[in-house]
Amino acid sequence: MKEKRIYTKEDFDKWKSNKDFVMNTTMFIHNIHNKEIEILIKKKIEFANLAGEKEKSIVYSLQTCELNKIIPDLSKLSNIQGKYLNKISIISDNPIILEIEVEEIVINIDCKYLTLRSYQDITEVAKPIINKYVVKFILNEKLPLPTFWIEQLKVVGYSATFIGYFGETILLSDIPRDDYSSFSIKPLDSDKFSLGINFCKAINITNHQSEIILDLHDDTLQSFWKSLIGIVCSLNVSKIKSGNVEFHKSDFIEFKKIFEI
Repeated sequence: MKEKRIYTKEDFDKWKSNKDFVMNTTMFIHNIHNKEIEILIKKKIEFANLAGEKEKSIVYSLQTCELNKIIPDLSKLSNIQGKYLNKISIISDNPIILEIEVEEIVINIDCKYLTLRSYQDITEVAKPIINKYVVKFILNEKLPLPTFWIEQLKVVGYSATFIGYFGETILLSDIPRDDYSSFSIKPLDSDKFSLGINFCKAINITNHQSEIILDLHDDTLQSFWKSLIGIVCSLNVSKIKSGNVEFHKSDFIEFKKIFEI
């Protein structure tokens, strides 16, 4: 991309819109030199499915030109170079006032215009990221019946029920035995508005293999969540995925340690 000058909020918003700016984008202050500020905007364009795989990003440079004033004064701030931005926007034209937020500090940058250019393409190895709210299990056995979860949760001290999309109680007799994806489960004594734990997917893949994806929708149910995961782990699990990390049988001890099971 050739260097582009930004003179108005409309110009900047149009560029952000064209780049699907909101998703998969990180920003940080790269350089402060001669009273000008350069911000790098990194947008992922190729994604890794698992940690250790390669992913690609394109990086853009956004630089202030003919800077007039910064509020608050940079000298009164701790070192912000290299710090990530929470948000960025142009809040005024003529002159441009660029508003950025760094570590909950809002900074207004008054300048004549901005320059925008492609900085570089980079390829990186994806770092491990664990998602403690969504876990996928592959079982080397058929999907347990819905009654299994109610019975096993009772063993560990929970009276539980299945609920539908709107939180309504679902009778076990009304739940399909081979595919109860989208149904949720929660303790009977939980808040009536609690969305519980959702079976995003609960299906038989083959006659001897099934897949379960659990999604914690209520952070107050951490103990219940750990109990439910522990029950799944008691089955013939062949593989677990959380975030971009895949756990095989030799890694299950590490998985249980991370999830405090």
